[in-house]
Amino acid sequence: MERVYPCSNKIVCICWSHDSRLLCYGSNDMTIHVVGFVKFENLRDCQIGGHTNIVIGSYFQSNNYDLFTVTRHGFLSMWSCSMKVEDLIVAKNLFKRKPENPDSEDDVVPDEENNEDMEKIAKKKRTRFLTYSRKSKTSLSKYLKKENVTATSSSYKPETRVMVVAFGSGDFLILDLSGDDHHLIHVLNISHSTVTSTCINSSGDWVALGVSGLGQIVVWEWQSETHILKQQGHFNSMKVISYSPDGLYLVTGGDDGKVKIWSTESSFCFMTFEEHKAEVTGVVFTQSGKAIITCSLDGTVRAFDMIRYRNFKTLTSLKATQFSCVTVDSSGELVAAGGQDSHNIYLWSLQRGSLLEILGGHEGPIVSIQFSLRLGSSKLISTSWDKTVKVWDAIANTTAKETLPLFSDGTCVAFKPDGEQFAVATMNGHITMFNADTLRQEYCIEGKNDLGAWQEDTDKVHANVNLKANYFSTISYSPNGEYIIGGGKSKYVCIYSVKDELTN
Repeated sequence: MERVYPCSNKIVCICWSHDSRLLCYGSNDMTIHVVGFVKFENLRDCQIGGHTNIVIGSYFQSNNYDLFTVTRHGFLSMWSCSMKVEDLIVAKNLFKRKPENPDSEDDVVPDEENNEDMEKIAKKKRTRFLTYSRKSKTSLSKYLKKENVTATSSSYKPETRVMVVAFGSGDFLILDLSGDDHHLIHVLNISHSTVTSTCINSSGDWVALGVSGLGQIVVWEWQSETHILKQQGHFNSMKVISYSPDGLYLVTGGDDGKVKIWSTESSFCFMTFEEHKAEVTGVVFTQSGKAIITCSLDGTVRAFDMIRYRNFKTLTSLKATQFSCVTVDSSGELVAAGGQDSHNIYLWSLQRGSLLEILGGHEGPIVSIQFSLRLGSSKLISTSWDKTVKVWDAIANTTAKETLPLFSDGTCVAFKPDGEQFAVATMNGHITMFNADTLRQEYCIEGKNDLGAWQEDTDKVHANVNLKANYFSTISYSPNGEYIIGGGKSKYVCIYSVKDELTN
């Protein structure tokens, strides 16, 4: 720890001087403090007042100690320093040792040293300390032609003397602060939401702006007035995610009803589908990777083309149903979705777009379904909050081929890549593996100790206990089928060896 500087309120902005000798910081008490990183004889804690709102940004200039400050209600102030860089005097004897025993004769200071101390005190009284005076004050609301604006973020590039100020209305300004006055370079609106962060690149040509409420980032080249980059994540929680078979793409679905496709090489989202009108609850690629199947609480299952990037099929049920999960078989022809409110499984032909069957039998909301990954197989497994996992043959039989009881409500199912085994996760933190042909239990992993807090079967059901109940809400096999990974209502992601039933 080099230095500790006191402050009576929360610090909201901080900035170094060009020579790293001074530091200025502002707090919620509407005050700017200028302090030295080393001790100076003519600088203590210089406090700059006179602001009528919180200071969101304070910046030193590139070759002196003059300051710019930006306040929350959109006022830009220029402050002139009373001293030049060379006028600051570094204090000497910063760590002078104090006498250990004041009564000792050896520690008595001679009269000559007392005279020197008196001279230092007299010199200190004559010392001119560093101060600031306001040079100008300008309201930035005149450039926006709006009243009662709220500045939310600002950035300054001392080398080019370019400043960016963003506002709660989604507007931002670019100002040229060279000379004694400032000039407006550009004003633009990028969003209806609040711009929460700004940044200028090293050359001063690109301006980055972030909108946290929308998960949006925009990089703007102000000289040519063009977008360099525009990225936006999901407005709210990201609910589901799936890899493409070749691993080049990721598809995500969120509470905002949007389906986004991301490149795993560039980490950028390059396509967004907005056809769903409610929360997206399931996404999956076909085995060929040429289509994406999604389901939503709006009662639709949609198929999107990965070549032309369009919604080429919309699948619905006879009655309005909220779909909670979706899967597609190895051929890419059969699509199945589980109902959250109807407790049924709906089976469609993707090529014809027609509803083939309605599979009933579950007595609770269906939370997860999956087709076997074995080529040519139409075997389907599903689990629900009725403490069962059901095995279906989607073509040969419309009734459940087998019903396997569970000790707790099911949360997720997953097939092994070779189709010879499937796993089901339950609310009690267990992962149970069954043979896909004989339907006998082969392994069981008790993961509740790895998840942290959990709920015992004998615990009374009340709010405090439910908050402590952690479980796996999603599981997946590794490509070789030797390991299984699980995550969910816990801060931990667990990887298990299937045969050893141990955490790796």
